[in-house]
Amino acid sequence: MFDNAGNPTTGNLDLATLTGHLEAGGGANGYGAGFHGNGNDAYVWVCNYNSGAWVTVLNTDGTVRYSRDVADDLSSLGGDGGADAAINSSGEVVVAFGSTYDVATSLTVLGRRFTAAGDPVGGTFFISEKDRPAPDPLNSPGQADNPQIVWRGNLVAVAWVSQNDPTTPLSVVARRLFSSTSISPSVSISRTGNNVNLSWPISFTGFTLESASAVIGATWSPVPGVVNNSVTVPVLSSNQFFRLKQ
Repeated sequence: MFDNAGNPTTGNLDLATLTGHLEAGGGANGYGAGFHGNGNDAYVWVCNYNSGAWVTVLNTDGTVRYSRDVADDLSSLGGDGGADAAINSSGEVVVAFGSTYDVATSLTVLGRRFTAAGDPVGGTFFISEKDRPAPDPLNSPGQADNPQIVWRGNLVAVAWVSQNDPTTPLSVVARRLFSSTSISPSVSISRTGNNVNLSWPISFTGFTLESASAVIGATWSPVPGVVNNSVTVPVLSSNQFFRLKQ
């Protein structure tokens, strides 16, 4: 990795060795992989392998945040249909990849979303219902592959190569736009004696816990003593409200 001036900040990173997963080091001749940063604290790497796609998220110091199979909820995937991933400032990821599905021989474009901790948000899905291959009821005859994906604000855009345009036998560039809001953490609150314990998942970074005596009209101030997204505060005789601010 390099800083903004082009100076190396890590040595060479062998992802297969670094993650302990040979699948993480795939990518064929380059088009089967994607690498992007979120402009904040993480980079995402995704690549095809013989059973679908593999995604790895790295911290800016080159350490591994997580590395996992993208479509571990499906079986009988295969092929090398290209892969790309987008990562937002909170570290959430959306992956798009080309793969065969079920018993079909043609490639189709699939996707899956993950939290900042690498937990899937739902299952693997088809990027477009127009490109679902047989044995799906739509029985699309052609191939769809080589997706590219970008995430800006609340919009995820995916473009790919498709042979399923009914007006031409030639390949065309297809696209789809998804509206997507960021996943916000929830604060867990419990009481022990005269103290209140507040915490939120450690995977959510960049949030500040604040408190105030009223929701509206009062001044919100950072809560001192927060360590690893957790803090214990005394119970007060007056109202006290808490919020997370990013």
